[in-house]
Amino acid sequence: MQVSHVMFMSELPGIHPFSGMENHLMVLLPALRRQGVDVEFIVMTWNVGPEMAARLTELEAQGVKVTILPCSQRRQWRWLGLRRLEQAARLRPLLAQRRDRIIHSHVDLVLAGLAVWVARCPRVVLSIPNDDPWLMNPEWRAWLRWLDRRVSHYIAISERVRQHFVAASGAAPEKVSKIYYGLDLKPTTSTSQEIRQAYQIPLDRFVVGFVGRLAPQKNVPLLVAALKQLPDVHGVIVGDGEQRKELQALANAGGTQNIQFLGHQPNAADLMPAFDVLCLPSRFEGLGLVLVEAMLRRVGVIGSQAGAIPEILGEGRYGLLFPSGDAAGLIQAIQFAQRERAYMADMAERAFEYAQRTFSVETMTRQTLEVYERAR
Repeated sequence: MQVSHVMFMSELPGIHPFSGMENHLMVLLPALRRQGVDVEFIVMTWNVGPEMAARLTELEAQGVKVTILPCSQRRQWRWLGLRRLEQAARLRPLLAQRRDRIIHSHVDLVLAGLAVWVARCPRVVLSIPNDDPWLMNPEWRAWLRWLDRRVSHYIAISERVRQHFVAASGAAPEKVSKIYYGLDLKPTTSTSQEIRQAYQIPLDRFVVGFVGRLAPQKNVPLLVAALKQLPDVHGVIVGDGEQRKELQALANAGGTQNIQFLGHQPNAADLMPAFDVLCLPSRFEGLGLVLVEAMLRRVGVIGSQAGAIPEILGEGRYGLLFPSGDAAGLIQAIQFAQRERAYMADMAERAFEYAQRTFSVETMTRQTLEVYERAR
């Protein structure tokens, strides 16, 4: 079996190349190679920085062929979709040479459609990573119906994403498979106290952490606003993104100084044991990989009732839920977690066992191979 994965990723100042989907591929591609699949990773990029280079070298050491496709970042390509046309034009000859392979696309839905159409690829698998609300707009629904004629099978990363995409695209339900990300998270040897000391996190405070992109989807301003009303709670924000300056200004306003920003951390999951709970307050979410990472670190979780978060948290069996966008509900959840620490510890242990069963690399790999068999 021969499969070429396609993704756009770049490492520029202020742009960190690895988030949920990118880290997922760093696990999936070597796992497929270990099962005897001829795996190629086509990386469309503006720039390969040191972090990207190291991770791609690691992939090659595990038998994955890496093909770099440089793309232009010139200003004139930004408008009216011209950048996607330029990227599709660059990608077309590569895909045309690989018509005998399965093409597994992880790029955006417009670029994916343009590229496989002009390259006339007969076997295409398309990953759907999010329950983006705008997919229900009429123009997007029309595009997805056109795209569906050119896709052999879809992979949705949660049941929520699967149902949302079927409703938006009109694709046959049996053509869209749900496959959860699998994680191979190595145990950390650092204790909570050691991590707190290393990052100057107070040892005697209840700590609420966030890990992820500082982007509107994640709704971090809601968490900051809630923490500002809980002066005896310490907040730790791990990540970077377009909202960082705005969030720092919000955190520094007034007299309460109980939130620290650690910026981008390549091994952010290793910091999670320093948290009493991890909070994911997203407006929409396809899966929320940080939830699974926290569960595998035996860290309690608070999540909004948005997208796939209730699904991943077992409708509240493996983490506390609050109404999306409800600051009062979030404050109550944090106060409950702070007050009921034994309950949260018991829930975290149940969540650890559930995550080990549900988000395994072996299950993810087997289910992905089943999709490829259908696409052949």
